[in-house]
Amino acid sequence: MEIDSAKVRAAMIAGCFSVRGLAKTAGLAENTIQKALNHAGGRCNMRTLGKLSKALGVPAKELIAE
Repeated sequence: MEIDSAKVRAAMIAGCFSVRGLAKTAGLAENTIQKALNHAGGRCNMRTLGKLSKALGVPAKELIAE
């Protein structure tokens, strides 16, 4: 599944999250967050998308690349 790194960054800014803070809140490795942010079409599995979505407080469909 491809996620939109710009949308993830925007949600991070809105929630005042750093990479480290988001990783801790989502229960993910910082490296996983970095990979999502550093690639235009970052790939992740559905479980990771769900964790990011929940931690950021946004619907998962808003983070998916179109």
